[in-house]
Amino acid sequence: MAVAVAGAGLCWLYFRQASTIWVTSDGASNALQAWDMLHGNLLLHGWWLSDVTFCTTELPEYMLVELARGLSVSVVWVSAALTYTLLVLLAGFLAAGPATRERTAGEAATGDTVRVPGRERLVRALLAIGLVLAPSSVLGTPMLLSSPDHTGTAVPLLAVLLFLDRARFRSVRSPAGRRWAAPGAVAMLAGLALAWIQVADQVGLYAGALPVAAVCGLRFAWYAWTWLRGTAIGPPRRARAAPAARASTAEATLAGVSAGEMSTAGVRTAGTGPAGARSPGTGTREAPVTPAGKAGTGEARASAARTGLAGAGAAGPGEPAGRPASASLAGAGAGRRQGAGEPGPARARAAFRASAARVDLLLALAALASVPVALVALRAIRQLGGFYAAPVTAGGDSMLAPLSQLPLHARMTAESVEVLFGANYFDQKQPVLLVIACAHFLGVALALAGLVVAIWLLLAGRLDRVSQVLVAAILVLLAGGLLGTRMLDILAAHEIAAVAPFGAALAGRTLGGPLARLRVGAAWRRRPASGQDSGAPGRGARDPGGRGQRAPRLGIAALGLGLAAALGFLCYDGTLASYGAGGQPVADWLAARH
Repeated sequence: MAVAVAGAGLCWLYFRQASTIWVTSDGASNALQAWDMLHGNLLLHGWWLSDVTFCTTELPEYMLVELARGLSVSVVWVSAALTYTLLVLLAGFLAAGPATRERTAGEAATGDTVRVPGRERLVRALLAIGLVLAPSSVLGTPMLLSSPDHTGTAVPLLAVLLFLDRARFRSVRSPAGRRWAAPGAVAMLAGLALAWIQVADQVGLYAGALPVAAVCGLRFAWYAWTWLRGTAIGPPRRARAAPAARASTAEATLAGVSAGEMSTAGVRTAGTGPAGARSPGTGTREAPVTPAGKAGTGEARASAARTGLAGAGAAGPGEPAGRPASASLAGAGAGRRQGAGEPGPARARAAFRASAARVDLLLALAALASVPVALVALRAIRQLGGFYAAPVTAGGDSMLAPLSQLPLHARMTAESVEVLFGANYFDQKQPVLLVIACAHFLGVALALAGLVVAIWLLLAGRLDRVSQVLVAAILVLLAGGLLGTRMLDILAAHEIAAVAPFGAALAGRTLGGPLARLRVGAAWRRRPASGQDSGAPGRGARDPGGRGQRAPRLGIAALGLGLAAALGFLCYDGTLASYGAGGQPVADWLAARH
């Protein structure tokens, strides 16, 4: 309910900002296409479209809006507001991550999953939302809150990544007893979704299918390489114990029995007497008493070691001093079985990694298969009398820019990233807008820091699959802007519009956890004065148990301040006067002749 209310409020604010710019002929053309589809011409027979059709992504949204409001100029504004609202919310959900995530290869701990605290997930989501909450009013509105132009393509891409992030790649058994391969079904659905997106926009290839195929293919190659080396994947063979090992196991068993009897007779590990006192009837000193009332076990273990029974019968913390011989025998037998084969946790990790390798292979194949599927779908639409989509390049033009244009493209790509995050300080006529743009530089810095941290975690083997896909998608889009032929001016920022939500989600996933744990200081306890009990609180001593008053959370406070500022910027942008009415006569002419 809270998400629905927040989404409705954001949609209204984005509608106000979108209505500050007049609709151009591009938006009017998209509205007319959706109107024609709504009246039965689903394949858009007789239409000649550009290289971006939007027929499976944003035109269905236009159809729903026109079904409710009819054909008017406001359709473009409402659809743009709905699209950007979904983009912000999906970026937040993707940044939050699942409540239980899979353990990465670089985390040396037991278990296959890690539970993420709810507070950390909330901070991660709010951080991502804050980075894309308030688009710039000067260049951000026509790029992100206007007619369809690659921004809306990021919405289904985020939905696919969210689906992969929440999916459980486990095989389940149906009530009828048949086994259903969940990884195969998830991969097939993801591949079909990627093909659906590519039919509408080729950005789905570079920001979706290519990163998923590359990341999952490399992950499977790494798993296969480690398996060939015999280090991680396949469960190792069960080795027979050597005669010397069997003899040592038998000796350890007998030693455990003797140690258990001697420990019952003479070694006391808990008591109420003073530390170092001799136990009645024996020559063994008692272990010193800890403040919690439990005896330490160091001297007992040392005594057992001096008698040649090193630690065999010494009690652990909280255990009785004398273990029965059956316990020692059981422990020795378990140790023999453990030494004869591979430990249980290692086998579990091997099985888990083998399952992950199968998942990555299926996802890579599905992403690669989505490319020809999309091409076949476009050709089938054309053969059935549907629309004609222009090719991405005309004639024999190259898609790569010459080397002489790389400096210009590098500057335009950097400025486009600033525009997408609202930090376009250049050409600002009003001082208030200049201050707002400079404040958005903090968002650019956080997005860049999230990318750098993600690359570092990737090299350390501690980055999850979806975060790796986000890193790959951002790098592919930036490389396309640098090496392609489209980034000739700042108005081409929409070509890499998906960098903003992807960067925000990645920053939330990598920086949200440390931000949630960041505090002003630590909790402290007073040092005990002379003659006082050591448990009494005093000034200057650290509180290891955290029972003292905790310091305020600096990260959460800073995040709340940033969200409040971004929300204020968004409210202010909706109060600006309308501009960009140069193409309004063309839009009115098209609307009058639908």
